[in-house]
Amino acid sequence: MVRRVACTQAMWLVLVCFLSGCLKPTGVEEATERSPEVRYRYDAPTDRWNKRLLDEVASSRWDRGLQIAVEGVLSASTRPATRIPPSAARVLASGAGYPGYAAFAQERNGGAWPTDLVAQSLLRKGRAPEVDVAIGQRKNADGTTLWVLAAAPKWGEIDPLPRDLRLDNPLPLRVDVPNVQSLAIYIAPPNGPVRTFSLTSGRLRWFDYFHVPGPYRLEVVDTSDGRAEVLFLFSVFVDVEPPTLGSLPTDLPRADPLSSTERLYDAVNILRVDAGLDPLQRFGLFEPLAREHAAWMAQQGIVAHRISGAPGVARRAADQFRPRARHTENVAAAYTAEEALQVVWDSPGHRRNLLCERCSHIAIGVALEPVLDRPPRLFVVWELLEFPIGEPRALPAYAR
Repeated sequence: MVRRVACTQAMWLVLVCFLSGCLKPTGVEEATERSPEVRYRYDAPTDRWNKRLLDEVASSRWDRGLQIAVEGVLSASTRPATRIPPSAARVLASGAGYPGYAAFAQERNGGAWPTDLVAQSLLRKGRAPEVDVAIGQRKNADGTTLWVLAAAPKWGEIDPLPRDLRLDNPLPLRVDVPNVQSLAIYIAPPNGPVRTFSLTSGRLRWFDYFHVPGPYRLEVVDTSDGRAEVLFLFSVFVDVEPPTLGSLPTDLPRADPLSSTERLYDAVNILRVDAGLDPLQRFGLFEPLAREHAAWMAQQGIVAHRISGAPGVARRAADQFRPRARHTENVAAAYTAEEALQVVWDSPGHRRNLLCERCSHIAIGVALEPVLDRPPRLFVVWELLEFPIGEPRALPAYAR
Protein backbone atom coordinates (compact mmCIF):
# COMPACT_ATOMS: atom_id res chain seq x y z
CA MET A 1 0.00 0.00 0.00
CA VAL A 2 1.29 3.46 -0.92
CA ARG A 3 1.03 6.29 1.64
CA ARG A 4 1.65 9.93 0.77
CA VAL A 5 3.68 12.07 3.07
CA ALA A 6 1.59 13.82 6.03
CA CYS A 7 2.31 14.28 9.85
CA THR A 8 1.32 14.68 13.53
CA GLN A 9 2.43 17.32 16.00
CA ALA A 10 4.80 14.88 17.68
CA MET A 11 6.53 14.26 14.38
CA TRP A 12 7.21 17.95 13.91
CA LEU A 13 9.20 17.87 17.16
CA VAL A 14 11.27 15.04 15.73
CA LEU A 15 11.64 16.98 12.47
CA VAL A 16 12.97 20.03 14.30
CA CYS A 17 15.31 17.78 16.25
CA PHE A 18 16.61 16.25 13.00
CA LEU A 19 17.32 19.64 11.43
CA SER A 20 19.16 20.77 14.55
CA GLY A 21 21.42 17.71 14.43
CA CYS A 22 20.25 15.67 17.40
CA LEU A 23 19.09 12.80 15.18
CA LYS A 24 21.66 11.02 13.02
CA PRO A 25 20.12 8.93 10.23
CA THR A 26 22.23 6.00 9.18
CA GLY A 27 23.84 5.70 5.77
CA VAL A 28 24.21 9.42 4.93
CA GLU A 29 27.04 11.25 6.62
CA GLU A 30 25.88 14.78 5.66
CA ALA A 31 22.47 14.28 7.24
CA THR A 32 23.77 15.37 10.65
CA GLU A 33 23.81 19.02 9.58
CA ARG A 34 22.32 21.17 6.87
CA SER A 35 24.23 21.51 3.63
CA PRO A 36 26.08 24.83 3.18
CA GLU A 37 25.03 25.17 -0.47
CA VAL A 38 22.05 24.84 -2.77
CA ARG A 39 23.13 22.60 -5.65
CA TYR A 40 22.73 19.22 -7.29
CA ARG A 41 25.03 16.59 -5.78
CA TYR A 42 25.37 13.71 -8.17
CA ASP A 43 27.37 10.65 -7.23
CA ALA A 44 27.19 6.87 -7.55
CA PRO A 45 25.17 5.36 -4.71
CA THR A 46 26.80 2.61 -2.66
CA ASP A 47 23.67 0.88 -1.33
CA ARG A 48 21.87 -1.76 -3.35
CA TRP A 49 18.45 -0.14 -3.07
CA ASN A 50 19.41 3.06 -4.87
CA LYS A 51 21.40 1.08 -7.45
CA ARG A 52 18.29 -0.92 -8.21
CA LEU A 53 16.22 2.25 -8.34
CA LEU A 54 18.50 3.75 -11.01
CA ASP A 55 18.23 0.53 -13.04
CA GLU A 56 14.44 0.61 -13.00
CA VAL A 57 13.80 4.32 -13.61
CA ALA A 58 14.87 5.52 -17.04
CA SER A 59 16.86 8.78 -17.37
CA SER A 60 17.32 8.98 -13.60
CA ARG A 61 20.20 10.15 -11.43
CA TRP A 62 20.85 9.73 -7.71
CA ASP A 63 21.30 12.97 -5.78
CA ARG A 64 23.00 12.98 -2.39
CA GLY A 65 21.06 16.02 -1.15
CA LEU A 66 17.79 14.34 -2.05
CA GLN A 67 18.97 11.26 -0.15
CA ILE A 68 19.60 13.41 2.93
CA ALA A 69 15.99 14.60 2.74
CA VAL A 70 14.77 10.98 2.42
CA GLU A 71 16.75 9.97 5.51
CA GLY A 72 15.21 12.92 7.34
CA VAL A 73 11.71 11.79 6.43
CA LEU A 74 12.53 8.31 7.75
CA SER A 75 13.88 9.76 11.00
CA ALA A 76 10.81 11.94 11.45
CA SER A 77 8.46 8.95 11.06
CA THR A 78 8.21 8.01 14.73
CA ARG A 79 5.51 5.37 14.26
CA PRO A 80 5.06 2.79 11.49
CA ALA A 81 1.75 4.22 10.24
CA THR A 82 2.64 7.91 10.65
CA ARG A 83 2.00 10.17 7.69
CA ILE A 84 4.18 13.19 6.97
CA PRO A 85 2.84 16.30 5.20
CA PRO A 86 4.49 17.64 2.02
CA SER A 87 5.40 20.78 3.98
CA ALA A 88 7.61 18.71 6.29
CA ALA A 89 9.36 17.05 3.36
CA ARG A 90 9.95 20.47 1.76
CA VAL A 91 11.59 21.69 4.97
CA LEU A 92 13.91 18.69 4.87
CA ALA A 93 14.74 19.20 1.18
CA SER A 94 15.51 22.87 1.85
CA GLY A 95 17.75 21.98 4.78
CA ALA A 96 19.59 19.47 2.61
CA GLY A 97 20.22 22.12 -0.04
CA TYR A 98 18.38 20.34 -2.86
CA PRO A 99 17.29 22.90 -5.52
CA GLY A 100 14.53 20.92 -7.26
CA TYR A 101 10.80 20.58 -6.85
CA ALA A 102 10.81 17.18 -5.13
CA ALA A 103 7.83 14.96 -4.34
CA PHE A 104 7.98 12.40 -1.53
CA ALA A 105 5.94 9.22 -1.09
CA GLN A 106 6.11 6.35 1.35
CA GLU A 107 5.02 2.71 1.46
CA ARG A 108 4.88 0.24 4.35
CA ASN A 109 5.12 -3.44 3.51
CA GLY A 110 6.70 -6.69 4.68
CA GLY A 111 10.13 -5.85 3.30
CA ALA A 112 9.73 -6.56 -0.43
CA TRP A 113 10.94 -4.10 -3.05
CA PRO A 114 8.22 -1.36 -3.32
CA THR A 115 7.24 -1.83 -6.96
CA ASP A 116 4.20 0.45 -6.79
CA LEU A 117 6.20 3.21 -5.12
CA VAL A 118 8.91 3.08 -7.80
CA ALA A 119 6.28 3.13 -10.54
CA GLN A 120 5.15 6.52 -9.22
CA SER A 121 8.59 8.00 -9.84
CA LEU A 122 8.22 7.24 -13.55
CA LEU A 123 5.42 9.82 -13.64
CA ARG A 124 7.44 12.56 -11.95
CA LYS A 125 9.57 13.41 -14.95
CA GLY A 126 6.78 14.81 -17.11
CA ARG A 127 8.34 16.93 -19.88
CA ALA A 128 11.68 17.13 -18.06
CA PRO A 129 14.58 15.30 -19.74
CA GLU A 130 15.74 13.65 -16.49
CA VAL A 131 14.46 12.78 -13.02
CA ASP A 132 16.41 12.82 -9.76
CA VAL A 133 15.59 9.99 -7.37
CA ALA A 134 16.54 8.64 -3.95
CA ILE A 135 15.09 5.88 -1.79
CA GLY A 136 15.56 4.73 1.79
CA GLN A 137 14.07 2.17 4.14
CA ARG A 138 13.67 1.53 7.85
CA LYS A 139 12.65 -1.69 9.53
CA ASN A 140 10.01 -1.33 12.23
CA ALA A 141 9.66 -3.34 15.44
CA ASP A 142 6.37 -4.84 14.22
CA GLY A 143 8.21 -6.55 11.35
CA THR A 144 7.15 -4.11 8.64
CA THR A 145 9.47 -2.01 6.51
CA LEU A 146 8.90 1.66 5.80
CA TRP A 147 10.09 2.83 2.38
CA VAL A 148 10.43 6.52 1.43
CA LEU A 149 11.10 7.60 -2.13
CA ALA A 150 11.81 11.09 -3.45
CA ALA A 151 11.58 12.03 -7.13
CA ALA A 152 12.14 15.39 -8.78
CA PRO A 153 12.10 16.41 -12.45
CA LYS A 154 15.45 17.78 -13.61
CA TRP A 155 14.81 20.73 -15.95
CA GLY A 156 18.27 22.20 -16.21
CA GLU A 157 21.31 23.28 -14.24
CA ILE A 158 21.73 25.75 -11.39
CA ASP A 159 25.00 27.27 -10.24
CA PRO A 160 25.89 26.42 -6.63
CA LEU A 161 24.75 29.19 -4.30
CA PRO A 162 24.93 29.69 -0.53
CA ARG A 163 22.15 28.00 1.40
CA ASP A 164 22.90 30.22 4.44
CA LEU A 165 23.10 33.94 3.66
CA ARG A 166 24.21 36.74 5.93
CA LEU A 167 21.81 39.61 6.49
CA ASP A 168 21.88 42.28 3.72
CA ASN A 169 24.14 40.17 1.49
CA PRO A 170 23.21 39.78 -2.19
CA LEU A 171 22.48 36.39 -3.74
CA PRO A 172 23.90 35.47 -7.18
CA LEU A 173 21.73 33.19 -9.32
CA ARG A 174 22.29 31.63 -12.72
CA VAL A 175 20.24 28.82 -14.21
CA ASP A 176 20.56 27.03 -17.53
CA VAL A 177 17.28 25.67 -18.91
CA PRO A 178 17.36 24.49 -22.53
CA ASN A 179 14.59 25.51 -24.94
CA VAL A 180 12.88 27.93 -22.59
CA GLN A 181 11.64 31.31 -23.79
CA SER A 182 10.65 33.07 -20.59
CA LEU A 183 11.72 32.58 -16.96
CA ALA A 184 10.62 34.31 -13.77
CA ILE A 185 11.76 34.03 -10.17
CA TYR A 186 9.50 34.49 -7.15
CA ILE A 187 11.14 35.42 -3.84
CA ALA A 188 8.94 34.92 -0.77
CA PRO A 189 10.42 36.62 2.34
CA PRO A 190 9.65 35.59 5.94
CA ASN A 191 7.06 38.35 5.95
CA GLY A 192 5.78 40.83 3.43
CA PRO A 193 4.79 40.52 -0.23
CA VAL A 194 6.32 38.11 -2.72
CA ARG A 195 8.69 39.76 -5.22
CA THR A 196 8.78 38.72 -8.89
CA PHE A 197 11.66 39.25 -11.32
CA SER A 198 12.49 38.11 -14.83
CA LEU A 199 15.42 35.76 -15.50
CA THR A 200 17.39 34.89 -18.62
CA SER A 201 18.68 31.36 -19.01
CA GLY A 202 22.47 31.27 -18.82
CA ARG A 203 22.79 34.82 -17.45
CA LEU A 204 23.94 35.62 -13.91
CA ARG A 205 21.73 37.98 -11.91
CA TRP A 206 22.25 39.35 -8.40
CA PHE A 207 19.36 39.83 -5.97
CA ASP A 208 19.72 42.20 -3.03
CA TYR A 209 16.47 41.88 -1.10
CA PHE A 210 17.51 39.87 1.96
CA HIS A 211 17.15 42.44 4.73
CA VAL A 212 14.95 40.50 7.18
CA PRO A 213 16.24 37.41 9.04
CA GLY A 214 14.49 34.13 8.34
CA PRO A 215 13.85 31.59 5.55
CA TYR A 216 13.28 32.89 2.02
CA ARG A 217 11.52 30.61 -0.47
CA LEU A 218 12.61 30.97 -4.11
CA GLU A 219 10.85 29.53 -7.15
CA VAL A 220 12.16 29.66 -10.71
CA VAL A 221 9.18 29.29 -13.03
CA ASP A 222 8.82 28.68 -16.75
CA THR A 223 6.36 31.34 -17.93
CA SER A 224 6.61 30.56 -21.66
CA ASP A 225 3.33 30.44 -23.62
CA GLY A 226 1.25 31.21 -20.55
CA ARG A 227 2.65 28.28 -18.54
CA ALA A 228 3.57 28.51 -14.86
CA GLU A 229 5.69 25.42 -14.31
CA VAL A 230 8.06 25.32 -11.34
CA LEU A 231 11.57 24.38 -12.51
CA PHE A 232 13.62 25.04 -9.37
CA LEU A 233 12.37 25.36 -5.81
CA PHE A 234 14.65 26.01 -2.86
CA SER A 235 15.18 28.06 0.29
CA VAL A 236 17.95 30.27 1.59
CA PHE A 237 18.24 30.96 5.30
CA VAL A 238 19.12 34.58 6.05
CA ASP A 239 20.68 35.49 9.35
CA VAL A 240 23.65 37.18 10.89
CA GLU A 241 25.83 36.03 13.75
CA PRO A 242 24.63 37.75 16.94
CA PRO A 243 27.27 40.08 18.35
CA THR A 244 28.93 39.27 21.65
CA LEU A 245 27.41 41.73 24.09
CA GLY A 246 29.43 43.00 26.99
CA SER A 247 28.42 45.49 29.64
CA LEU A 248 27.47 48.89 28.26
CA PRO A 249 30.13 51.46 29.12
CA THR A 250 28.84 54.38 31.16
CA ASP A 251 31.77 56.73 30.57
CA LEU A 252 31.34 57.24 26.82
CA PRO A 253 31.91 60.87 25.83
CA ARG A 254 28.82 62.61 24.52
CA ALA A 255 29.17 62.80 20.73
CA ASP A 256 28.93 66.21 19.09
CA PRO A 257 26.57 66.18 16.06
CA LEU A 258 28.29 69.17 14.38
CA SER A 259 31.85 67.82 14.47
CA SER A 260 30.52 64.34 13.67
CA THR A 261 28.90 65.71 10.51
CA GLU A 262 32.18 67.23 9.32
CA ARG A 263 34.10 64.02 9.97
CA LEU A 264 31.52 61.99 8.07
CA TYR A 265 31.75 64.22 4.99
CA ASP A 266 35.52 63.77 4.95
CA ALA A 267 35.38 60.03 5.64
CA VAL A 268 32.90 59.29 2.84
CA ASN A 269 35.04 61.06 0.26
CA ILE A 270 38.18 59.27 1.45
CA LEU A 271 36.41 55.92 0.94
CA ARG A 272 35.25 56.97 -2.53
CA VAL A 273 38.70 58.17 -3.62
CA ASP A 274 40.25 54.94 -2.34
CA ALA A 275 37.74 53.07 -4.52
CA GLY A 276 38.73 55.09 -7.60
CA LEU A 277 35.63 57.33 -7.60
CA ASP A 278 35.26 61.10 -7.62
CA PRO A 279 34.60 62.81 -4.27
CA LEU A 280 31.13 64.18 -3.66
CA GLN A 281 30.28 67.87 -3.35
CA ARG A 282 28.47 68.98 -0.25
CA PHE A 283 24.87 70.04 -1.01
CA GLY A 284 23.81 72.42 1.71
CA LEU A 285 20.22 72.90 0.55
CA PHE A 286 19.28 69.37 1.61
CA GLU A 287 21.21 69.36 4.90
CA PRO A 288 18.25 70.69 6.96
CA LEU A 289 16.06 67.92 5.55
CA ALA A 290 18.65 65.27 6.41
CA ARG A 291 19.06 66.69 9.95
CA GLU A 292 15.29 66.78 10.37
CA HIS A 293 14.95 63.09 9.46
CA ALA A 294 17.88 62.19 11.74
CA ALA A 295 16.11 64.06 14.57
CA TRP A 296 12.89 62.10 13.92
CA MET A 297 14.82 58.82 14.13
CA ALA A 298 16.61 59.92 17.30
CA GLN A 299 13.34 61.01 18.93
CA GLN A 300 11.67 57.65 18.29
CA GLY A 301 14.78 55.47 18.57
CA ILE A 302 14.09 53.95 15.13
CA VAL A 303 16.44 53.59 12.16
CA ALA A 304 14.24 53.76 9.05
CA HIS A 305 13.93 55.61 5.75
CA ARG A 306 10.34 56.60 6.55
CA ILE A 307 8.76 57.00 9.98
CA SER A 308 5.21 57.83 11.00
CA GLY A 309 4.99 61.63 10.84
CA ALA A 310 8.20 61.90 8.78
CA PRO A 311 7.69 61.09 5.07
CA GLY A 312 11.42 60.98 4.37
CA VAL A 313 14.03 63.24 2.82
CA ALA A 314 13.21 62.46 -0.81
CA ARG A 315 9.51 63.29 -0.33
CA ARG A 316 10.24 66.53 1.51
CA ALA A 317 12.79 67.57 -1.11
CA ALA A 318 10.31 66.88 -3.93
CA ASP A 319 7.77 69.15 -2.22
CA GLN A 320 10.19 72.02 -1.56
CA PHE A 321 12.61 72.02 -4.49
CA ARG A 322 12.55 71.94 -8.29
CA PRO A 323 13.78 70.19 -10.34
CA ARG A 324 13.74 66.91 -8.46
CA ALA A 325 16.89 65.04 -7.46
CA ARG A 326 17.54 61.31 -7.43
CA HIS A 327 18.28 60.06 -3.92
CA THR A 328 20.41 57.16 -2.70
CA GLU A 329 19.98 57.02 1.08
CA ASN A 330 21.65 55.29 4.02
CA VAL A 331 20.58 55.54 7.66
CA ALA A 332 22.28 54.22 10.80
CA ALA A 333 22.67 54.69 14.56
CA ALA A 334 25.79 54.24 16.72
CA TYR A 335 27.65 55.86 19.60
CA THR A 336 30.18 57.60 17.36
CA ALA A 337 30.25 58.87 13.79
CA GLU A 338 33.02 56.42 12.92
CA GLU A 339 31.04 53.48 14.30
CA ALA A 340 27.94 54.54 12.33
CA LEU A 341 29.95 54.71 9.12
CA GLN A 342 31.47 51.29 9.84
CA VAL A 343 28.00 49.78 10.31
CA VAL A 344 27.01 51.04 6.86
CA TRP A 345 30.31 50.07 5.23
CA ASP A 346 30.05 46.49 6.54
CA SER A 347 26.75 45.97 4.69
CA PRO A 348 27.35 45.24 0.97
CA GLY A 349 24.12 46.92 -0.13
CA HIS A 350 24.75 50.09 1.88
CA ARG A 351 28.41 50.13 0.81
CA ARG A 352 27.26 50.20 -2.82
CA ASN A 353 25.16 53.24 -1.96
CA LEU A 354 28.20 55.10 -0.61
CA LEU A 355 30.08 54.17 -3.79
CA CYS A 356 27.29 55.34 -6.11
CA GLU A 357 29.05 56.09 -9.39
CA ARG A 358 26.35 58.37 -10.80
CA CYS A 359 26.07 60.52 -7.67
CA SER A 360 27.78 63.90 -7.61
CA HIS A 361 26.61 65.52 -4.34
CA ILE A 362 25.92 64.54 -0.75
CA ALA A 363 23.98 65.89 2.22
CA ILE A 364 24.47 64.44 5.73
CA GLY A 365 22.28 64.93 8.76
CA VAL A 366 23.21 63.93 12.33
CA ALA A 367 21.12 64.09 15.52
CA LEU A 368 21.76 63.05 19.11
CA GLU A 369 19.36 60.70 20.89
CA PRO A 370 17.46 62.58 23.66
CA VAL A 371 18.13 60.22 26.61
CA LEU A 372 19.54 60.80 30.11
CA ASP A 373 19.66 57.28 31.61
CA ARG A 374 22.33 55.93 29.23
CA PRO A 375 24.89 57.14 26.70
CA PRO A 376 23.05 58.70 23.74
CA ARG A 377 23.48 57.42 20.21
CA LEU A 378 24.07 59.39 17.05
CA PHE A 379 21.45 58.93 14.33
CA VAL A 380 22.86 59.58 10.88
CA VAL A 381 21.30 60.14 7.44
CA TRP A 382 23.39 60.07 4.25
CA GLU A 383 21.76 61.47 1.09
CA LEU A 384 23.81 60.74 -2.04
CA LEU A 385 22.38 62.75 -4.91
CA GLU A 386 22.08 62.83 -8.69
CA PHE A 387 20.84 65.86 -10.62
CA PRO A 388 19.84 64.65 -14.11
CA ILE A 389 18.36 68.03 -15.15
CA GLY A 390 20.27 70.44 -12.96
CA GLU A 391 20.64 71.28 -9.27
CA PRO A 392 17.37 71.69 -7.33
CA ARG A 393 16.32 75.21 -6.36
CA ALA A 394 14.09 76.08 -3.41
CA LEU A 395 10.50 76.91 -4.31
CA PRO A 396 9.00 80.04 -2.76
CA ALA A 397 6.71 79.31 0.16
CA TYR A 398 3.52 80.20 -1.75
CA ALA A 399 4.29 77.63 -4.46
CA ARG A 400 4.83 74.66 -2.14
